Amino acid sequence: MAKSGFSVSQRRKVEVISATPHVAKAADCGQHFVLATDLGGAAAISLPSIADAGNGWHCTIHVGATQTGNVSITTADGATLQHLHIAADGGAAVAITSQDGGATVQLLGGGGGNQVVAGDFVELKVLNGVYFARGVSAK
Repeated sequence: MAKSGFSVSQRRKVEVISATPHVAKAADCGQHFVLATDLGGAAAISLPSIADAGNGWHCTIHVGATQTGNVSITTADGATLQHLHIAADGGAAVAITSQDGGATVQLLGGGGGNQVVAGDFVELKVLNGVYFARGVSAK
C-alpha cells in the first residue's frame, strides 16, 4: 500500500537567518533560507565552494522582511555566478544585482525604491561545475 499524507509530502528544509555572517554548507543542499527580519545593515551569506557543493547543489534565499542594508551572497572560491534577474514590475533597475565581477549577488537594502521586499527570492544552483543564480524581485 502506498503511503500518502503529511509524512511523504514535499516539505522543504527551512532555516531562518537572523544574524550574519552566515555560511551555507554542502549539507545545506535543498535548503530554503529566510531573511525573516531586517538584518540591520550590511550582511553576508557565503556559499560552499563548487568542489564541496558538487553538481546539483541548490538553495533558495527568500526575503521575508525589507532590509536596511545590502545582503551579499558570495561564492566561497570566488567562482563566477551566472545571473538571471527578473523584475516583476518590468523596470530596468532591479533590487538583485551582481557585484565583484560576478562572484557576488547583492540583495539591495535601504531606501530609494530599489530595495528588496518581502517575497523576493534568489535561487542558486551548481550545474556542470558552475554556479547559476535566478532572482525574482518586485522592484
